[in-house]
Amino acid sequence: MSHVPPPDFLSRRILRGRYLFFEQGRSVGPGCRIVCAGWEECHTDFSLVRGAFEFEAVELLVSGEWVVTQNGQAAHCGAGTLVAYGPRTPVALQAAGPGPHRKYFLDLRGRAAHVRSGDLCARSPIFFPAGSTDVLAGLYEQILSCVQLPEAARMRLANLLAEVLLERLKVEMPLRQAEWVPRSGETFRKCRDFLDAHYPSVESIRSAAAACHVSPEYFARLFRRFAGVTAEHYLATLRINHATRLLQQTGISVKAAGLSVGFKDPSHFSRCFKKLRGVPPGAAARWARQD
Repeated sequence: MSHVPPPDFLSRRILRGRYLFFEQGRSVGPGCRIVCAGWEECHTDFSLVRGAFEFEAVELLVSGEWVVTQNGQAAHCGAGTLVAYGPRTPVALQAAGPGPHRKYFLDLRGRAAHVRSGDLCARSPIFFPAGSTDVLAGLYEQILSCVQLPEAARMRLANLLAEVLLERLKVEMPLRQAEWVPRSGETFRKCRDFLDAHYPSVESIRSAAAACHVSPEYFARLFRRFAGVTAEHYLATLRINHATRLLQQTGISVKAAGLSVGFKDPSHFSRCFKKLRGVPPGAAARWARQD
């Protein structure tokens, strides 16, 4: 464990945490120097407001839903979101939903840290897909593992790893700008294709969004924008269409048809079927047999 006391700017709304601290008073050269790094699981009412934070900060959200307010705009974000802020870039970060809310953070100082974080702050928040998020989380973990080293090696290696993390972000960021931000239509197609392939087993829209590595809010916006209906309506239509075919072609019971397409509650299945088809599922099955 590090013998340096924790800085007073750490949040108190933390359930669990792992940290690496360095003395803030040490001289800073032209390079990049870590002040502190950590992994935290936050309370569901976690809220962080940094008006003019004295260090350059890079946080990686790895689970839960969050609201990030930056550059005058609020964004609903999920796992894989990078949030960068500093002395000239205020931020507000708030947990949303039931959690768990987990994140990594890295607080830096030095001229190199200021230069390298400038682009990140300008584009923050930035979404990374699952593979890249895992790589970045691994680099944060390597930094945190330095707490077990002797003091001199601890600082030297942790600062080198911080440089590697920033360099990785420098390489990854243009790819994310090209692949994820402008190409929301492609993201929608991936989300739609997931529902098309897995609708009988999808537990909820929230779980579908998690499987597609987007926040539930963004998942919902994609369907409203590109499909013209809510994600719930799209999912229900897939299920009811399949159930209709089962009832009309196989003679399966209403309950069994509902279970086959993902409705665990027969009453809910009947209500949803009637809402979309205009008749109860039993009536649709009888009419098919009469034909």
